[in-house]
Amino acid sequence: MDEYLAEECGKGRVLGQLNQEHLPHIHTNRFGVIPKGTTGRWRLIVDMSFPEGASVNDGISENLSSLTYVGVQDAVRGIARMGRGTVMAKVDVKCLGVLKLQTTEVSTSQAPDAAAT
Repeated sequence: MDEYLAEECGKGRVLGQLNQEHLPHIHTNRFGVIPKGTTGRWRLIVDMSFPEGASVNDGISENLSSLTYVGVQDAVRGIARMGRGTVMAKVDVKCLGVLKLQTTEVSTSQAPDAAAT
């Protein structure tokens, strides 16, 4: 487990042990790990509902916190709606690594010509 936590810290996904007495204005979450199947690896579980009354989840409005998973029928309907030649892909987010998003403005004169691709 120590190796796993060191790997997560190294990838910038979590920070090492922090003493909240020295960081009174920083919000931290407790977390744990559970075995990931029979792979010998670990799955990180972050408790975003702790501490009760002052958690990350407490700061999210209930009307913004519902989640609906996309199912196979949703994919079939989307492909049928888009028609012949539709391309579908599935991506494992773990393969994407840590993404750094940057917003840039592109004018229509700078946009690539769709006909050229």
